[in-house]
Amino acid sequence: CVLGRVGHADPLGVLLEAVANARERASKRGMPLRFVASVTGTEDDPQSASRQRKLLSDAGVAVLDSNAEAARFAALLVRPELQARLVE
Repeated sequence: CVLGRVGHADPLGVLLEAVANARERASKRGMPLRFVASVTGTEDDPQSASRQRKLLSDAGVAVLDSNAEAARFAALLVRPELQARLVE
């Protein structure tokens, strides 16, 4: 989620609706579904980084401090055997 003056005024409005819809569809199929995100921005951005992190977290999304951490975490969710290579 990228914040700032040129970013969407409510970046999570549409995104969290999509997360809820995807979870519902996956649940009906008996499939687990996890979401991972990072927020790029500051408190000075119109969308407020802490507010966006809280909205994501409240929606059950794992929020990591950077896009690199989020990518590594997502990789570990789908391929746990990568832990030795990713966590050094």
